[in-house]
Amino acid sequence: MRRKRSRQAKPWQLLLFLMTCIVLFVTTIGMLGPLLVDLATTFRISVAQAGQLATITAFPWALTSLITGWLSDRYGRKPLLSISLLGIGTCSTLAALAPNFATLALLRILTGMVGGAGPVALMATVGDHFAPVERGRAMGWVNAGFGIATVAIIPLVGAIAGAWGWRWSFLTVGGMAFFLAGGAWWWLPATASHLRPGR
Repeated sequence: MRRKRSRQAKPWQLLLFLMTCIVLFVTTIGMLGPLLVDLATTFRISVAQAGQLATITAFPWALTSLITGWLSDRYGRKPLLSISLLGIGTCSTLAALAPNFATLALLRILTGMVGGAGPVALMATVGDHFAPVERGRAMGWVNAGFGIATVAIIPLVGAIAGAWGWRWSFLTVGGMAFFLAGGAWWWLPATASHLRPGR
């Protein structure tokens, strides 16, 4: 009988995956910058009004982050990260279809609500699966995603908008989020039960 192959990620694979998730989270918030003029034109509003989308995304994101730490301790990092990525994918895809500014604003609020859970679960995952002696280095690799998103991916989102329209930018981010959600659910290491008090 052939031995069943484990889906357990190797350390470098886990770091690469988590770094890519950080890229997605940063892009989800920062992508609005290069899209503001196009959004303002489409919905016939001022650029300043379009810029409020960043505020209504970031505020619920911050609030959600405050409560999801407990949820990740209770139910595990894997389900929380997977749900966050799936939520971002769903909201971003629907945002690409938004018929008016009010709908887009509502979807960005929902994006903030589900998105805030992701980075919390992600950082806790690093703490769970890397020993203290190597945790700082692991955090460094994961947080490199902030720079990658800012330097490369957010400008790419703007380039996509310039070539095909802002709706394709949201579809691209949504597709990336769905892909990562599947990866998280398929082979992200589960949190050991002893790390979840109260079980």
